[in-house]
Amino acid sequence: MQVLLANKAQSECGPILCICYTNHALDQFLEHLLDIDVLDIVRVGARSQSERLEQYNLQALMKAYDKPYQVRQTLRETFSALESVAKKIKNLESELKGECVVWEHVQTLLMLNYPDLHQQFERAIYNARQSSIGNDMGSQSNVGSDEFITVESKKPKSNHPFDRWGIGQDIQELEAYNKQAEENWQNRASHPNHNQFDILGENNNVSRQQGPVLRKIPSTDRPIHLLLNDDIWSMSMKERERLLDQWRPEVQETLMNRLSDLVKLVEALNDKKNGAMDEVRRGILRHCSVVGMTTNGAAKSQELIKKLAPKIIICEEAGEVLESHILSALSSSTQHLILIGDHKQLRPQIETYNLSSDSSVGKKFNLDMSLFERLVNSPTKPFPKSVLTTQRRMRPCISNLIRGPLYSDLEDGEKVHSYPPVCGMGMDLFFMHHDHPEDAKDAFGMQSYSSTFEANMARSLATYLIKNGYDQPGDIAILTPYLGQLSKLRDALKGSFMLVIDERDQEQLDKKEVEEDAEDRQDTVHAQGGVKIGVKNVSLQKQVTLRTIDNYQGEEAKIIIISLVRNNVANDPSATGNIGFLKSSNRTNVLLSRAKHGMFLLGNATIMAHEKNGIWPSVIKELRAHDRIGDGFPLKCKNHPEQIRIAESSEQFKILAPNGGCNLTCARGMLCGHVCPLQCHPDDVDHRLVKCFQPCDRLQPNCQHACPKQCGQVCGDCKEKVGSFLLKCGHILQNPLCHQKKNPSTITCRAKVTRKLPTCEHEHEMQCWQNPAKIVCNVPCGLILPCGHTCTKTCATCQNTSLPKTSKGKSNEQTTDIRRTNHGKCDTKCGSNFFCGHACDSRCHQGAKCPPCKQVCAVACAHRSCHLPCDSACAACSEGCVWSCQHQGRCDMPCGVPCDRLPCNERCDKLLLCGHRCPSVCGEICPPQKFCVECKDPDIMSMEVDMIMMASLGETDVDVDPILVLSCGHALTMATLDGMMEMSRYYVQQEDRATGNMLYPAKRTLPGTEVKQVSCPSCRKPIMQLLRYGRRIKDSQLSLRLKKYQIVQQNAMADVKDQFDVARVQVEMSHDNFMLSLSKVQADPWIDPPSPENRKLGKFAKESDALPGSVFWSIAEMYGIPAEHREEWAKFIQPVAKLAKKINEINRKAAMSPTKQVFEAAVSRLYRLQQECRSLDSTDKDQLNEDVASAEIQKCIRKCGLPSDGNGGSSYVESLAEKTNALLLALSEASSAMEAAGANTGWYWFVEDFRNCCLLHIQLTMKAAVKGHYDQRLAYSRVSLLDILCDQVRWLSLRPLSEEDEEAKQVRFKAVHSLKESFMNEIKELQRNCPEKIKRECFARADAIEKRMTVAVKTARGDLNAPLTKAEKLEVFRAVAATLSGSGHWYRCPNGHTVSKFEGKTCRI
Repeated sequence: MQVLLANKAQSECGPILCICYTNHALDQFLEHLLDIDVLDIVRVGARSQSERLEQYNLQALMKAYDKPYQVRQTLRETFSALESVAKKIKNLESELKGECVVWEHVQTLLMLNYPDLHQQFERAIYNARQSSIGNDMGSQSNVGSDEFITVESKKPKSNHPFDRWGIGQDIQELEAYNKQAEENWQNRASHPNHNQFDILGENNNVSRQQGPVLRKIPSTDRPIHLLLNDDIWSMSMKERERLLDQWRPEVQETLMNRLSDLVKLVEALNDKKNGAMDEVRRGILRHCSVVGMTTNGAAKSQELIKKLAPKIIICEEAGEVLESHILSALSSSTQHLILIGDHKQLRPQIETYNLSSDSSVGKKFNLDMSLFERLVNSPTKPFPKSVLTTQRRMRPCISNLIRGPLYSDLEDGEKVHSYPPVCGMGMDLFFMHHDHPEDAKDAFGMQSYSSTFEANMARSLATYLIKNGYDQPGDIAILTPYLGQLSKLRDALKGSFMLVIDERDQEQLDKKEVEEDAEDRQDTVHAQGGVKIGVKNVSLQKQVTLRTIDNYQGEEAKIIIISLVRNNVANDPSATGNIGFLKSSNRTNVLLSRAKHGMFLLGNATIMAHEKNGIWPSVIKELRAHDRIGDGFPLKCKNHPEQIRIAESSEQFKILAPNGGCNLTCARGMLCGHVCPLQCHPDDVDHRLVKCFQPCDRLQPNCQHACPKQCGQVCGDCKEKVGSFLLKCGHILQNPLCHQKKNPSTITCRAKVTRKLPTCEHEHEMQCWQNPAKIVCNVPCGLILPCGHTCTKTCATCQNTSLPKTSKGKSNEQTTDIRRTNHGKCDTKCGSNFFCGHACDSRCHQGAKCPPCKQVCAVACAHRSCHLPCDSACAACSEGCVWSCQHQGRCDMPCGVPCDRLPCNERCDKLLLCGHRCPSVCGEICPPQKFCVECKDPDIMSMEVDMIMMASLGETDVDVDPILVLSCGHALTMATLDGMMEMSRYYVQQEDRATGNMLYPAKRTLPGTEVKQVSCPSCRKPIMQLLRYGRRIKDSQLSLRLKKYQIVQQNAMADVKDQFDVARVQVEMSHDNFMLSLSKVQADPWIDPPSPENRKLGKFAKESDALPGSVFWSIAEMYGIPAEHREEWAKFIQPVAKLAKKINEINRKAAMSPTKQVFEAAVSRLYRLQQECRSLDSTDKDQLNEDVASAEIQKCIRKCGLPSDGNGGSSYVESLAEKTNALLLALSEASSAMEAAGANTGWYWFVEDFRNCCLLHIQLTMKAAVKGHYDQRLAYSRVSLLDILCDQVRWLSLRPLSEEDEEAKQVRFKAVHSLKESFMNEIKELQRNCPEKIKRECFARADAIEKRMTVAVKTARGDLNAPLTKAEKLEVFRAVAATLSGSGHWYRCPNGHTVSKFEGKTCRI
């Protein structure tokens, strides 16, 4: 190359083209040119791995090249056009992948094929542009008037009408509108000014105008041919999706055509861009001396080479390049072709073995024979050639392996004779013979050959050599002929070394692993965190090259480790197995000629020495002649040459040479003068990395004190302790270190001092050196919050929140007082006591009501403890009370009922476990032994038990005033607890003059008011399980249960009231459909009333029933109503029926309150006890008669002392009232059904019974309201009663009354008179007793009802001047329609006659 470049000017040869087969070989060739100062070179191609060649790369030179204006303009236009086309392609791709259809694509399709739909969309688009709002075009708009409600869609709105139509945004807005309307309608019922008795209107019907105005939502499902000419906004979402599904394939076909056109445009633009870039490339290449590219690059750039017209072409490693690759680089301008290579080494690689020279079939073709080999071996016209006979790479013992069989004239250069021996090895060349079989292949025999033993052995040998100094890049290379073994070696070495794998080997590995299981591929290729080349960086000083033989030609390394793999002794006992393509002399030549200083082979020497295996018999013979074959590698310690060991397995390396040397102690002197204590380590001869652990022998330079550290540590400052001295701050530093005393300014005074902080009023303990301005105050703030609690946050927290926003987080830098004004939300627990005795554990909620108590219920007795949440109602214990003693007897009540016996004041006479007398009261459960006043436990004796005298247990005389131990573990005297438990409210008190204690000779009646829980004064835990105070405790528990029960009932009633509003709306919405379904089936006349015994609606089935029969949702067959009507009624009234069932359950529970349950349990137990006493009395054997039994029951009731009323407060009255409202709602709908079907049908009798049911419920509600003193509820119920009485009078007039039947007339007149009299009496009661708060409302309703009552009375009496009711008009209509042959409509002729049938212009009257 130097000769050619030196004569370049004279020969006018222009740039010299250098081509190589691989990027690596090309990089090496060009780097050698740089080494001889050839700098005007250009490297073509982007796959260069050389950093030195980056600035010579064609792409880099093009960026720095000053392009002509025309080229710049062309590139600018081309890149701009490509960006625009790329955006269009990206948009088309997203639209093709997506499911949505865009208007700009579907517009043309609709205009051509569906003009009606296209016109509708265009109209909507025009309206959207004209509208200032632009929402809801083509559908019902949202306006802000009083008639409509403005709602927001949940999904983001699109401005284009087609997009709104496609996603159904107009339907979503209609649904949101209806939902909001229903919520607004429901909220009206809960408004404080809303009158829930509006149901009792003048027409006795629910006003349908009061319901929400709902919009109709499209829900049809029509076939597609009916949609093509329909209104687009009346289509349901399913129909719209059906249309879009039909349009989508047609739109996608159009998009694909557009995409194809864009791809063609991209190709044209790329050609234009490449044309402009080629001008730049040619301009750069014309002014250089050498152009380098790979053979693949030359084939791709034929046009560029043709225009460059190189006269001289040099091909390096030509024996490895296919003839076709070289021919593709030649042109008409080529005058000189120089081929450099070795035809005795690797031939070009081809994919098909049967076309290669090694194949018997392929010898006819010789496709893998290079141009170089064909010209050199030409038998007829041999080309001129020059052969190198001196090698300057291999040690002579290595070159001898190929000198005999291949290169007889080969000579060794002087340099190779001066190579040093391989450190750590007994021989520089060695073949380790072993009989470990190669790994088994897969089931199909397609897997490449591999050997796990050789992979592990190669890894251990490489590790050993690195420890002996071969740790630079290029020092060690591991070669193998098989790709499977390459994968094994990579997996074995990747955790210890940085692996350098050739790009061709990596491509083959990737191809191999794609065919394997995905899990195995994850463990191999991507084991290094996703890096594709499979390299893990451990240390740059541990780089190992890993290659297959076919991809290592032209390269070298100091140490070569070869894994031959083939070892099929198990399959071939005669050891003459086939070694495959290893028998090729070309491949063996490359394999044995890569090492410089040393080479180590792994394999089976017996197999390799077979005469059929190419040049291997000669190689093995040479190795045996010099004793270079053995069962293990000879290891020779560098520091102890006499130590030679044989390593026959990878594990023996760790045993024989753990640090790369031997097992002897190093025993060499280190720089500090001490002897190295480690094992032999040849990698650090100077001991620069060894740390000495002997005591330090050095003296401190300034003070001459001895260094106390280890020899391998830095001495640093002197740590010797010296005498104390005074610091500037005034504190005395005890035993300072030597270096501190010499330099006091470095001392930090750590004495504890207390200083006031500059930002608050608090003092803080700190070290003397600390700055108070930088101390964070963690003392609780302590200021009083608006809620009344003390702020528990830290002072620093409140300071930071009180600072301005610009100073946030800088409170520790302040030097002035910070006023704490913003404390945030109070963190203190509320602590308010619930009625259950627990304290509210929620965070402070100033002004808000405490949430329900969620702790475990504290109610407990001797039998069980309640484990329900505290806000749930629990049942009282029905077991017998356990309170008894020898002085006052036992309590006869159940455990959950207030006790009926008198308390005993005597001290308990039982003994504790210690043998001493119990200190508690007679009848109580004895306390633990530690409360013994004789044993005198110091902790217990100091417990304060007398809250009156403030005396401890040790100071109390338990004979006079015994103690009672609470469940919490605290003890109090009897006198203290008697006062706390309000014994005077439950028993008659008398003072014992002898002792001063109170006696309780008789019981008092239970207070009957709410009784609060009493808690321990020490821990605030409720006092529950003291038997002495069972009357008071159980009365309190009864109040607690009753309050919980009332809360549960109130919550249930609140839910029912909300559900009532929903049910009313549902009934109103389905009213028209119900009436339409009734008109489809004509009901038969049903004049006679049903038999009384079958009419259960509105009657009590049993005398013990609390409510009359009210199953209004299931009409019995006895009324003669058609089955179709009954089924439609059941469906229509179902929401109200469900509500009525829930109200019945609430009413049932209301009738069995905790008071009622306790009352019944007490009476039942007392009666059973009397019966047991009676059965034990031998003188009375007769059975009790009914009167005596009743007297006994009454006696038990009086003894019980509990109220017998079981109605649980307001929930009983409210449930009855709500049940009445539900019945009245259903009654109004039933009346409408009767009017539609006719008063002469069975609907008449059903409505009559239904009205009686409503009347009984109103009367029960009034009775309960009177008993519970619910005056407002009584007034409202009385208004409802007036409405029912008026309706009953009107109802009498629905059936015709014959003038001749005088008796029937008198019966009706009498009934009307009675109803009117009752009506007027109720009016008077309402006027006298109506509460002032609702008087105006009730009086207005009563006046309206009274007017209707007047009309109804006249109509019932047959007054002809009375106006006809709607039902009467319907009856007239039916009668006329049945009698006359007209249409049922009335007409007036020109002569003034009224006729039902009028044809033409002629009146027949």
